[in-house]
Amino acid sequence: SYAEAAGVLDTLDTVPEGCRGPVLIVLVVNEPPEAPAPRIEANQRTFHALERRYGRGRALQPGMRLRDHPRGYLLSIDRTGPEAIPKKQGVGLARKIGLDLTLAAAVHSKSAVAYLHSTDADVRLPEDYFAASERADGADGLLYPFSHLPDDDTGEAIFAYEASLRYYVAGLRFAGSQYAFHTIGSLIAVSPQGYAAVRGVPKRCAAEDFYLLNKLRKVGQVRTLRSGPVLLSGRASSRVPFGTGPAVTRAATLQDPTQYPVYHPAVFERLRQELHETPQLDGFQTLKRVHALRDAEYPNQPLRHALAEAPFFAGLPSTSLRSICGALACLEAGSVGSASRPASTALTGGAAQPERPASPLEP
Repeated sequence: SYAEAAGVLDTLDTVPEGCRGPVLIVLVVNEPPEAPAPRIEANQRTFHALERRYGRGRALQPGMRLRDHPRGYLLSIDRTGPEAIPKKQGVGLARKIGLDLTLAAAVHSKSAVAYLHSTDADVRLPEDYFAASERADGADGLLYPFSHLPDDDTGEAIFAYEASLRYYVAGLRFAGSQYAFHTIGSLIAVSPQGYAAVRGVPKRCAAEDFYLLNKLRKVGQVRTLRSGPVLLSGRASSRVPFGTGPAVTRAATLQDPTQYPVYHPAVFERLRQELHETPQLDGFQTLKRVHALRDAEYPNQPLRHALAEAPFFAGLPSTSLRSICGALACLEAGSVGSASRPASTALTGGAAQPERPASPLEP
């Protein structure tokens, strides 16, 4: 959580019940050393909001406070002020702190946790958030379906960005890439074994989700779940160097959001030929090849033209960007295999017991 103020409570309100007992929610409130004053103040409002809603709780150590939450326990981590996160490590270190602590708590309490979950402090979680991963098939990485919530200031811009994300993944799938999945940090669940095998989240100020999933795919499978969507914030932002916030900011400057630039469809046709000959390209190598084809032969196209010409979008509606996003999401859902083998899951949670058990952080 960075500069979410009291808005983080809206996300915490959507955390559903754990399928196998209480849930441990780890909230890492963080900021870079040079954070501007309004964002520093917003972080302090987050701490005040937590205290008003959940009480003071119990200090486990400096900067770490455990509170009761309706779904289990809420552990807040203070990485602000003197404990600010180094600028170059940014959101990657924040995610790593949360997931490392969740894994440690699961090991300490000997909880049967099949998946650790990572999301953001401005999302809305679906009611079947944990139930969906209970139905997972043992993949090391899971991804939730998603949709963006429009913002009054950005309007259709967020749907131009979302359509561009779905367009890219559809292009990779058409090309036969083994890395044809979204790389959005707020949608990820990872098995403890997979998380340990890749040594956790990369400590990067951006793209930590891309590199985590790229490494996970090398040690196992990454699958998209069948579940309700995680609703993502569609606001413009400059808190990170690239990603949703900056992309929406750029899209909002366009008079016609359908002019948002995306890769030329021919890039994916060429990539399809090349992957047939060299199928072992990983996600990073694939992205580099896409950029090379863009720079040398196939300049970016406006989203409107790309959607009309791409062979993998035949028959999609050419109406509003919102309806296009919905149609593309349905196509993605149709490509997701059904899950069968049940597994335990939690943000971290122990087995269900007749009475409320002790926190997994109890010594």
